[in-house]
Amino acid sequence: MRLATNWRKHAALLVVCLSLLGCNAGPITLGFIGALTGRYADLGIAGRDGALLALEQANQSGGINGHLLVLQEFDDQQHPDALPELKPQIEAAKLSGMVGPMTSSVAARWIPMANDMQLVTVSPTVTSDDFSGLNDYFFTVTSNTAEYATFSATYYVEKAGLKRFALVIDAANSAYSKSWSKHFGKQVRALGGQILSEQEFRSGDGHGLNNALAQALSARPEGLVFVASAPDVAQLALLTRRQGNNLPIMAAEWAGSESVWKIVGNGLNGIRFSQFMNVRDNGEKSLQFRNQFKTRFGRVPGFAEFAAFDAMNVLISAIGQKKPTEPLKDALLRIRHFWGIQNPIQFDSNGDAKRPVYMVELNEGELRVLQ
Repeated sequence: MRLATNWRKHAALLVVCLSLLGCNAGPITLGFIGALTGRYADLGIAGRDGALLALEQANQSGGINGHLLVLQEFDDQQHPDALPELKPQIEAAKLSGMVGPMTSSVAARWIPMANDMQLVTVSPTVTSDDFSGLNDYFFTVTSNTAEYATFSATYYVEKAGLKRFALVIDAANSAYSKSWSKHFGKQVRALGGQILSEQEFRSGDGHGLNNALAQALSARPEGLVFVASAPDVAQLALLTRRQGNNLPIMAAEWAGSESVWKIVGNGLNGIRFSQFMNVRDNGEKSLQFRNQFKTRFGRVPGFAEFAAFDAMNVLISAIGQKKPTEPLKDALLRIRHFWGIQNPIQFDSNGDAKRPVYMVELNEGELRVLQ
C-alpha cells in the first residue's frame, strides 16, 4: 500500500507559504483516501483533485487561524482489504480529518476503522443507505441511494414511459450497487413496472461483463440500467450498440464522470444518469470553480470533483469554527449548515445530508440537464 508520492511537493509548498506569510503556527494535516490507481482511479483522482483545490485555496487565504494545511493522500486501490495495512500510516499522520472514501464497498470497511480512531471522515460520493442513520464519525455531503434510485425510477417510468427493465450491476462495489438496485426496483414496481433481470459482474472481468449483458438483453427489456463505474458503463454501452441494439440506456449516478465521457462519449448519445450536481449551472460559484479547477488541473471538473471540493470545505470550515476543546464531530453536528458550490449542505443529527437530484443526458461527450 502506498502513501501518495506528492507528499514532498505539498510539504515544500507549505514551507514556501509559511515563509511568505510569516506564519509560525504548525500545520494542520488533513487526509484523502480513495482509489488513486486501478480501474476506479478516475473517481479517486477526481476526488483527490477536488479536495486538494479546496485545501490550496484555504492556504491562499491564510489557512485556519494561522495554521496552514497539508494534504496527505492514501491509495485504497478500491480494495477494502487494503485498509488494515493503511491504518498504521493513517494513525502516524495524526490527521485532523479525512475526505473519502469514494465508494461504498470501501466505506463498509473504513467506517469501523474511523470510529476506532475517532477520525472524522467526510465522503464526497459514498451514497449507500447502509450507512445512513448511524451515530458514527462518518459524514456524507450527498443524498443516499434511496434518493437517487427512487428519483431515477420515477423519471424513467413516468417521464420516459418505460415499464420493463433489465439491470447489470458491479458486484465489486456491492454495498452501493445492491442498495441502488433494491430501491430502484422497489419504486419501479410501485409504479406498475417490472424488473425482468438483474445480472452481476465484477469490474475487470471482461467475460463476466459480456455474459451479464447477454443475459440482461435476453430478457427483452424496454430499457437497460447499468449500476457501475463510468469506464464499465461505457464498455457496456459500446457493446450494446455494436450489437445493433438501440434500447434506451440508463445508469446510476456513479457513472457520471465527465472526464471519462469526454473520451468515449461520442456515439453513445442518450445515456442518462441521475446527479446531485447541475452540470450546466451558470451561477457565479459554479463558473468560478470550473475555471479555477481547469486552470489548476487542465480539465473540466465533474460531479466527483464538485463533491470533494465541498467535502474538504466542510472539514476546513468546521475545524475553523470549533471551540478550543470541542471534538470535531461535535462541531460538525452543532454547526450542521454549510455552503456548497451549488446548494447548501445540511447535516441531520447523524451526519447525513440531502441534496437536490437532477437527471442528465450524454450528448456528444457532454452532459446536459433534463430535469
